[in-house]
Amino acid sequence: MAKETGNPGSLAAKDNSSRPFPPLLKTCLCFGGYMVLLHIVLWLAVPVWKGTDPLREFTTQTTSLFLNQLHIQNTVTGYSISLKNDTWLVTQECTAVNVLILFASFVLAYTASPRSKILALAAGIPFIVAANLTRLVTLGLLTDVFPNSAHFFHDFVWETVFVLLVIAMWLTWIKTVVMREENPSISG
Repeated sequence: MAKETGNPGSLAAKDNSSRPFPPLLKTCLCFGGYMVLLHIVLWLAVPVWKGTDPLREFTTQTTSLFLNQLHIQNTVTGYSISLKNDTWLVTQECTAVNVLILFASFVLAYTASPRSKILALAAGIPFIVAANLTRLVTLGLLTDVFPNSAHFFHDFVWETVFVLLVIAMWLTWIKTVVMREENPSISG
């Protein structure tokens, strides 16, 4: 058994009780907490059992509008969009609300100034909404032209694109805003 000495390899040096809480663990726990909190807020604000959901309404109507602009015939009934080769039910997940919560949780959990966080959310949320509408319109085009490919793109391609998009947005925010705020001499 090793003696308790000032050596880094001693038992006393391995006592972690005096070490500060690891920053990465703190950030991960904050991230998880924000994910849970924002999902609870979503659940309370827009319960799935209610008849109205403003985000689903916006997503359904806006997607239909853009599809009409591209001369892709569609009909909206409630939260359903009927296309030539398929009928979609726009669910809460189709609104990208979970992607928004993921991005917001990344931003809120990261150590940065409130100004940086507000900037990230003010730019990121509209960007994610626009990317989601692009996703749905692209899927509408695929459904119209290549109906057999649309479900593959919905289930696999766009899911991957959204995960990569959120990670890229978060890392870009850290590099272009947070790092510059911490060290104004960093140039782009």
